[in-house]
Amino acid sequence: MRPDPRYFDQNVRESLADEHLQVVLRKACDEVLVKRAQMVAEMPHWERLREAASRIKAHVMANLDTYLLQLERNLTANGVKVHWARDAEEARSEILDIARKHNVWTAVKSKSMTSEEIGLNPFLEQRKIRPVETDLGEYIQQLSGEPPFHIVTPAMHRSRQDVGRIFAEKLGVPYTEDPESLTRIARDRLRSEFLSAEMGISGANFAVAETGTIVIVENEGNARLTTTAPKVHVAVLGIEKVIPSLRDLRVFLNLLSISSTAQRLPCYVNLIRSPRREGEHEGPEEVHVVLLDNGRTEILTDDEMVPALHCIRCGACLNVCPIFQRAGGHAYGWVPGPDRVDSHPALPGAGRGVPASFRVFPLWGLLGDMPGQNRHSPHAAWPARQDSPRAAGLVAGAYGISTLGFRLEPPLALPAWRKDVATVPACVCAACTRAASPRLEQNACFPAPGSTQFPPPLEAFGKRTEAGEGAGSEIC
Repeated sequence: MRPDPRYFDQNVRESLADEHLQVVLRKACDEVLVKRAQMVAEMPHWERLREAASRIKAHVMANLDTYLLQLERNLTANGVKVHWARDAEEARSEILDIARKHNVWTAVKSKSMTSEEIGLNPFLEQRKIRPVETDLGEYIQQLSGEPPFHIVTPAMHRSRQDVGRIFAEKLGVPYTEDPESLTRIARDRLRSEFLSAEMGISGANFAVAETGTIVIVENEGNARLTTTAPKVHVAVLGIEKVIPSLRDLRVFLNLLSISSTAQRLPCYVNLIRSPRREGEHEGPEEVHVVLLDNGRTEILTDDEMVPALHCIRCGACLNVCPIFQRAGGHAYGWVPGPDRVDSHPALPGAGRGVPASFRVFPLWGLLGDMPGQNRHSPHAAWPARQDSPRAAGLVAGAYGISTLGFRLEPPLALPAWRKDVATVPACVCAACTRAASPRLEQNACFPAPGSTQFPPPLEAFGKRTEAGEGAGSEIC
């Protein structure tokens, strides 16, 4: 199979004919969906969490320029160096400049869909810098020469026998299919890479504007080593990852961990604010943050497409999608998604992937009719831009929306009219009965930009209020 959208028809037929792939895919998707459903059933305020997250994201997108500048200001105050990248080429160039300044030959990487979006690994390899993926799934895929199969579980389609054969062939170790032994082999190989690498490269799940904090969620501990062991840490993230405050982070951590891996909370939540400070013995000497546009601001001006920027990259839409469960993640190229499934009659369930996904989206109203609009949108040209061969994933996993790029002088000058929204639903939380203002920044649930007041919905979830119904136990 060629992970390239130009070979979509051929890839689909190969996937359907691969009995082993069909069994592995179905089993993997079923397991995570069952566990997720159990976790959601145990969360008495799941729907309110979804509503709160949707409101926070809508507010941020309506005031994205304000929060990006606040993030830059606080990161800089913390000693972090901020770089603005208008497209994939600029992002790669910024990272290369940092690497050359520090004489980098090896860069360890934690899982980053944004680095995949800009085609960072082949770019570095062409310039004699060796990138080493340290997430176990990403490491397996890198050894096999394939891109990620899924945005959360990159090697979802691999059985333990597959991994044993890859390790034996690529690492020269005796064949084994014992999971503990395979994990030990990867750990031993990667430990030396962590200790010798001159640079660590990561993505970010969120960026907190209020404190200038980069948030990385993980289960393996490799991101913690990637961001602390090398002398230089570079985080590359899309501008839509910004959220207002650490209090808002509580909402998204609950939604992300349950929707992505069916865990109440991830094993590690890394909060990165600064490089190593005087008197500290651990951490990088320099921290750089690359804020990537790559077409996001252009999508921000499109009311039909802007919900794409609400995506938190949980991958739940893929797990439930009947098309992904049959075609897999490589049929579409780098980014899987059912935006073209109804054009291929060989796929059972074609055209039903999007409705199936509505049930598991962690944010309310994430897509609407966006997949249908996507087929006619100028933002969805396929294949992706020439300077970013894998930029076909503005929203990794969210229906193959590609980007065209929108070149702006930093700081990004976002369209002022986006701040005016004709209608905003009234607040539904128990603590607030005031009607929403036509302007998002004046919504009763959101203070004006720069205010330290926290929106009340989450504060009301754990207690009864005079305004409304009881809410049960605390969510965090």
